[in-house]
Amino acid sequence: MVTSFSSDIVDLVREGFELKKGFSVAMSCKREQQPLIVIFDGSLVFWHLESKPSDIKEYFFSLYTTCLERFYEERIPIVGYISLPKSGELVSYIKFFLDELSPYELESLSACSGFCREKDLEYVIDSYLGSFFLKPLERTGIFRSSSSSVMNYSAQIIPHFFYLHVGHEIVRVEIPAWITQDIAVLNTICGIIVDQCKKGRGYPVSLSEAHEQSVVKGSDRDFFYHLIYKFGYEQQKRMFISQKSLKKRGIGI
Repeated sequence: MVTSFSSDIVDLVREGFELKKGFSVAMSCKREQQPLIVIFDGSLVFWHLESKPSDIKEYFFSLYTTCLERFYEERIPIVGYISLPKSGELVSYIKFFLDELSPYELESLSACSGFCREKDLEYVIDSYLGSFFLKPLERTGIFRSSSSSVMNYSAQIIPHFFYLHVGHEIVRVEIPAWITQDIAVLNTICGIIVDQCKKGRGYPVSLSEAHEQSVVKGSDRDFFYHLIYKFGYEQQKRMFISQKSLKKRGIGI
């Protein structure tokens, strides 16, 4: 049970609603026998929960993964779309490979490629690495996420990922484990994402439209926090809102 409040909690609750709403809409389309995938704006590895207190982390992790399980049960593909990814998981694999080489092997590799030391990869990210070999509309192979967070996922929804060149940039696409063995679904996912990016001039048009519809005016946001703060005060709950924010929002009892 979450008893404390902060703007971070609002973001966590919103993310849960997004997953639930996505599933609800997807089920409506499924009943109408329409082909579909659900594109989630962000990662299916819920990194942001790692820094949260254990009770909050457990509550929301259970909420999110339960939603992913429902997608699996209905065999509705859900993908996490990440534009301008900063991840370095593939680079970490290369570093691990270099650590396993003998001095002779390192010297031979250096003679062939011109680089072989970890420091040569210090500022390299996966998408930059992919730019050397991915052509437009091509994707990498599929990799399981190396995050320690995925240890708590059930086997069928463990996040995997690949990089896809959508024409304007190389994006990271995350999928649950159950999708990785279905090449037809994978091809459909890539085709839909590329088509969405073409229509959106570099970014999925469906996500762009969703962002536009979700914009909240400043006055509405302030009124929302005013109600939350007032309700928390009446229920004697702790409120983690700085005095600076209180003054800026004009929140009063």
